[in-house]
Amino acid sequence: MKSAEQELLWAVQALAQPADVQPTMFPPIVVVADELALDFDHWYQVSSGQTGTSWSPVQRLALAALDRQLSVMSGVDSPELWLSAGCLEHQQWSEVRRLALGVLAAFGWPPGLPPTERARYVPGCPRGAETDSRGFSPANVCFLVWVFGISGLYFLMVFLSPSFGLVLQDLGKGLPAQTAVALGIGRTIARYWAWILPMVVLLVAGSARLFASRAGSAWIGWLFGCLAIAMVLACGFFCESLILPLSPPPSRELR
Repeated sequence: MKSAEQELLWAVQALAQPADVQPTMFPPIVVVADELALDFDHWYQVSSGQTGTSWSPVQRLALAALDRQLSVMSGVDSPELWLSAGCLEHQQWSEVRRLALGVLAAFGWPPGLPPTERARYVPGCPRGAETDSRGFSPANVCFLVWVFGISGLYFLMVFLSPSFGLVLQDLGKGLPAQTAVALGIGRTIARYWAWILPMVVLLVAGSARLFASRAGSAWIGWLFGCLAIAMVLACGFFCESLILPLSPPPSRELR
């Protein structure tokens, strides 16, 4: 068995243990519920990349069901599942233990206790309490670029675009097609800002909730990376559209 799959076995075994046994597998400095979920998530991703092609459909479904259950439980709005005393006795954690036993059965792994000295731990922030070491990850940076980008673009289109259009009209400048499109979008958003603002707020809030519930997953980094690139391109297009009419015409050489 490869080392990553061995670690996955131990992570699943830890999830399958009774609620009164799970805290005894970690030192006192560890947030047990958080560590159980993070340990499984990490080794599930690693093992999937190394040996996932050899898993049977039943094994894949069993692991996916366990991963999905932990994902549903994740998020800053569910402290009773991660931070409160006795959280491991919650019904949701009972479902995790049932699914973990299903994974062990699918792989033919023993349901015994994993080694207690298999990893070294350092004090950390519990899930939803403070910003942890993921605060400066590329995925988090992309998420911030997306949130501030869409908020800034909305502000520019509502407040700057109409005023800039009036300035260009006063100067008597003809508008390039790119500028006309940008100003047209800005005028539409400014006209219906009361309807569009709630949608922007819901989009930002939904993005934050999605990011919080799946932070650390590979696909969430790709998603917000693409959104961040799209937002940078949109802001660049808008700013260029406003500056373009004010740019001096290219000089012509005299022959």
